[in-house]
Amino acid sequence: MTDTGAALLAHLNKGSTIGVGFLGVIASSIVYGVTCMQTFQYYRSPRAKTDNRPLFYMVLALWYTIRRLVQQEAHPDAVPCGRILDSLQSSFSIYACYFYVIDNYANPSGLLINNWSIPAVILTNACISFLVKTFFTFRVWRLSGSVYATGTCVIFNLARLATNIYYPARTYVQSRYRGPPCATVDSDLSILRFSFASLLVAEVELEPYGITSMSLEASADIVVSSSLIYYLYSSRTGLSRSDDMITRLIFLTVATGGLTTLFAVANLIAYIAAPTSFYVLFFTFLVAKMDANALLTSLNSRDYVRQGVSSGSIPLSFQTPSERIRGADGGNRIADSETAIECKIEIEAPYVA
Repeated sequence: MTDTGAALLAHLNKGSTIGVGFLGVIASSIVYGVTCMQTFQYYRSPRAKTDNRPLFYMVLALWYTIRRLVQQEAHPDAVPCGRILDSLQSSFSIYACYFYVIDNYANPSGLLINNWSIPAVILTNACISFLVKTFFTFRVWRLSGSVYATGTCVIFNLARLATNIYYPARTYVQSRYRGPPCATVDSDLSILRFSFASLLVAEVELEPYGITSMSLEASADIVVSSSLIYYLYSSRTGLSRSDDMITRLIFLTVATGGLTTLFAVANLIAYIAAPTSFYVLFFTFLVAKMDANALLTSLNSRDYVRQGVSSGSIPLSFQTPSERIRGADGGNRIADSETAIECKIEIEAPYVA
């Protein structure tokens, strides 16, 4: 062990570095399992067979490789040939933990290496979050029809995507004029010359971009969720059944959107409060998976929301004007007859379509 490594080991807090990073990988793997179960539930549901192709393919893009995308008709029950995006994110996070814990075992200076897998995780997170936010932005448009509300969501989503791409690109871009590569562990990587000599240098120099990126992430979650809740609440009609459906939708929006917002804000706080630790990695490994689960929860809950309220008959019974019925004695008697009038109310719910 070098003198630098010995000095780092003497002052190294394993709990706030490799320890919390390892916990983040475990937690993300658990959530990944939940995502796989929800994906299976979606494709086995009758609703998947009736969903429009863009939505069907978007779910495929998030979790599976499309086997025959060029075909005009893709059967929903087709066996996927490989996982993508969410699986890539899990693979990158696992490799990052493997690199720092196994490959650089008893080598504390290895924690300073700017390994490629962490920027790759951030880049995949950006793609997943962009697709999910686009889906919910489309729902805002269907609910409101407002160009301003939808445009605001689109602006935040695009700005978040741009910063989330720029940040890992700066740490991963090749440069032939930056001196020796930081990836000195493997001499075969000598052709790659990263912009920053170490992970800590990248964290310090790119801190403004990191804060901006995570702030936009949290802001996009807040704007989209708030817009959905506002327009859902504004859609209340006073009818008990339709209002019950809207209440369920608001509850699901708060539950899923609130969870993703909580992780985005926690990620930002961890980055600002402890930039030299791996607390931020814990939330970075999880934030995109929260988005993915929010999308799947929304899709799989549509039957629950629509149950008994999307289109139904509401029987209304009331007294008609009195009818005079002539009796056998030739007299008149009053008989109140109850006539059941059935009003069929079609509840238009674009949110759950």
